[in-house]
Amino acid sequence: MELIEKLDMRIDKNGYSRRMGKFYCTYCKQYVDKILYDGLKCKSCGCQQYGLSSETQKGKKKNKKRKAFSEEHRQNLSKAKKGNKLSEEHKQKLRETHSNFSGELNPNWQGGKSFEEYPQEFEQIREFILERDNYTCQDPNCEGKHKKLHIHHIDYDKTNNNPENLITLCHSCHAKTIGKNKRNYFTEYYQNIIMYKFMGGLL
Repeated sequence: MELIEKLDMRIDKNGYSRRMGKFYCTYCKQYVDKILYDGLKCKSCGCQQYGLSSETQKGKKKNKKRKAFSEEHRQNLSKAKKGNKLSEEHKQKLRETHSNFSGELNPNWQGGKSFEEYPQEFEQIREFILERDNYTCQDPNCEGKHKKLHIHHIDYDKTNNNPENLITLCHSCHAKTIGKNKRNYFTEYYQNIIMYKFMGGLL
């Protein structure tokens, strides 16, 4: 691209002040305004972005380091894989093992509760709970690994959308609540957190 003239400072979408420039794209024959620093580095306004990047890679050797196996080692690997097929008996055992942990046979089965739909009013109250909890996970032991937030029903009842029964958790903390044997513990655990917030006048 050719720099036609330097323009004034402008605020970008992130709130930073940037020096702009008017450029002429020699590929699409158009004038474009771009950040001065970026425009001076670019060959096109973006119309030839992928074509140019592929051209620059032509003729370049890919530097992939592969482990060099000896001929003897290759033959041994080949022999080990030849005729390595599962017997019908072994396949049947795998099918039975898998079927023993699906649906109603799974130890965490709760009568299909996970397939129940949320009531219509849940979407409305969901935003209220997120705002109430300052869009942060309310578990004091949260390690902050995930940014995605969920609204957890403390008593595991999707129809109970009382604000005292809802709490904001990150994806990681919410995943810890899954499991039949964990429900009593996490129900009491998060009830205490919500109760403390109410008593502290934070809600």
